[in-house]
Amino acid sequence: MRGIQSLHPTRPTGLLGIPLEIRLEIYRYFLIRQEPIKLQFLTFHPNQWPSKDDNPLNAKRRTVVLLISRQLSEEALNVLYGENVFEVALHWGSQSILSQFAPANRQRIRRLQILARPTGVFYGSPLNLNPHILPPILASLTRLYIVPQQPLEVRTFDNAPRLEQEMHKWLAWLKPVLEYVNQYVSSRATIEVDDNDMEETSELVKRCLPNGYRKVRTLAGDMWFMRGMFS
Repeated sequence: MRGIQSLHPTRPTGLLGIPLEIRLEIYRYFLIRQEPIKLQFLTFHPNQWPSKDDNPLNAKRRTVVLLISRQLSEEALNVLYGENVFEVALHWGSQSILSQFAPANRQRIRRLQILARPTGVFYGSPLNLNPHILPPILASLTRLYIVPQQPLEVRTFDNAPRLEQEMHKWLAWLKPVLEYVNQYVSSRATIEVDDNDMEETSELVKRCLPNGYRKVRTLAGDMWFMRGMFS
């Protein structure tokens, strides 16, 4: 009898004993955020859960699944990096945080939101976009959100540039960013733009993204353009 019983493999227990589809739903419950993960406010730590509302104990509980086994960790990492939206604010230089992610995790990212806004008299031109970080991510995306905020009003400090001058600087700064995105983003990716239908920026976006995009409304755009609850 012992020989016969040994022919039957032991069924997996715990999480591995339930269907993959249910495991994925469990990972989503713990690891998916409703809002984008803002890299500019992320102090990087391998086990950090990036939420200002979580205390360290809750953060550890959310990510403990990554430590159970190699298989469960791989499944959960695919959800964490593949289904959350990661937000890069170019004016904050938050793209540098991406360099601290393991290369394998950067390759898992499928949803990215790029914020671009006026930075006053200094636009950081030419913009330093890391050729080893962003291109592979852009090539793997399934969805890309772009939120460009063109100058809306004249600045009031001494010797401030006129709005026309500010607009010229803004468009000259934004153009290579959009061209860079268009060069590397996957043809399979859905691109969505929230520019508040501002004429000058909308025209530039149209020229630089000739393969098409969709106009959408984002929470970041609501804040910047003072729409909805922020009006």
